[in-house]
Amino acid sequence: MQIPSQILMQSNSRVFLRSGLIEKNERKTAFRVSDVRESIIKKAIELSPENPGALDEPSFLIGKICCQAEYAY
Repeated sequence: MQIPSQILMQSNSRVFLRSGLIEKNERKTAFRVSDVRESIIKKAIELSPENPGALDEPSFLIGKICCQAEYAY
């Protein structure tokens, strides 16, 4: 599956933040991809050191189905 990198990072940021894979800054209510990009990359490497990109497609699909901006909690 070919996913543009910016869209992939937007989806990953929602999924990783909402699932608790990366920590939120409790003082912030909105996050930009640039705020969490490094945390996402580090967590992906931690979870799958052999192939961090293996998390991209599942994370994208979860984000597409369950984590749209309009469904934010």
